[in-house]
Amino acid sequence: MQYMVELEHRAESCIAGDPAGNHARLFAQLKDYAADKGLQIQGGWLFPVGHRMWFVVDAENGHDVQQLFFDAKVHLWSAISVNPVNDYDSFLANILLPAQRGDSKE
Repeated sequence: MQYMVELEHRAESCIAGDPAGNHARLFAQLKDYAADKGLQIQGGWLFPVGHRMWFVVDAENGHDVQQLFFDAKVHLWSAISVNPVNDYDSFLANILLPAQRGDSKE
């Protein structure tokens, strides 16, 4: 299953401004943490000026995704939102088009 992870932090807690670089070093290893847990980060998008980041993570469940960001200590400098998502093609094929046809999964 895919999860969209949104990170949002204040300028005061931004890892780019961390003089010791501890959080930045941990964050730079996020893909390694994911691989160690059997998760895959499909992509990441960052809006540095707005202090927001988004990641798509493949995982069995949301708890594993939450633990990934906890292990990387992201929770110490950013709010984290984890949401299950469908990609566009899957949504069309499995949800929207069957609903328009009146197909029922019940």
